[in-house]
Amino acid sequence: MHFDTSTIRDLVVVLVPMILSLSIHEFSHAWSAHLLGDDTAKSQGRMTMNPLAHIDVFGTLLIPAFSVIAGGIGLIGWAKPVPVSPHRFGRSVTMRTGMMLTALAGPASNVVLALLVAGVAMFLFSGVLGNLAAHPGIGNRTTALMILGDRKFLEDNALLLAGMGFGRTQGVVALLLGRIFLMNVGLAVFNMLPVPPLDGSRLLPLDMQEKLARYSMIVFIGFIVVINLAGGVLWVPVSIVGNGLLGLWSFVF
Repeated sequence: MHFDTSTIRDLVVVLVPMILSLSIHEFSHAWSAHLLGDDTAKSQGRMTMNPLAHIDVFGTLLIPAFSVIAGGIGLIGWAKPVPVSPHRFGRSVTMRTGMMLTALAGPASNVVLALLVAGVAMFLFSGVLGNLAAHPGIGNRTTALMILGDRKFLEDNALLLAGMGFGRTQGVVALLLGRIFLMNVGLAVFNMLPVPPLDGSRLLPLDMQEKLARYSMIVFIGFIVVINLAGGVLWVPVSIVGNGLLGLWSFVF
């Protein structure tokens, strides 16, 4: 296993946005529960964007780092789950509905953040992204945004990109925007999968949730192994959602 400046750079541009994105994700769970009448998370200091309240060493740091070192892009991660007491929800919702709304709040916050970042990326690079997306070997804006931050791509296509008004300095900005964008799309898609303890499992029928809960750790660990060994499985829905969000901004820029 070889560590060089490129690996260290990749770790930084993955872990820092991951920590911030997961903090917003968990804050959104806590805030949603609070709005519905449950102050459990707030009373335990979890209704905050302070990363120290949410970091899970394994899920927030080690899994994303392992993915980067193994050659991936570190889209997968999780933080300490926010405590929710459904019996404390107000009378305006049932406990099941409240749990579903609270579960959806986390992925929804990642989609909103991804949409905002997509707007910045399209404002800065809409012309370049459009030109690259039209290339048969690239095919979409999500892939185009990713490769704009790739050092080798920038070096190999310096003259072409210069003709589009895109330089190496802009590549640093594209790298950060691209990682934050894809990370939040990835977190939204990943957390909506119907696998305990992910948020998507809260949308399943109660009897199915109970059955899966018995084997949750085995199922989840197996799922993480599969995703890390076959990242292309997750890339398909991430790419679809990412292209949709970038496409929305194409009507503006």
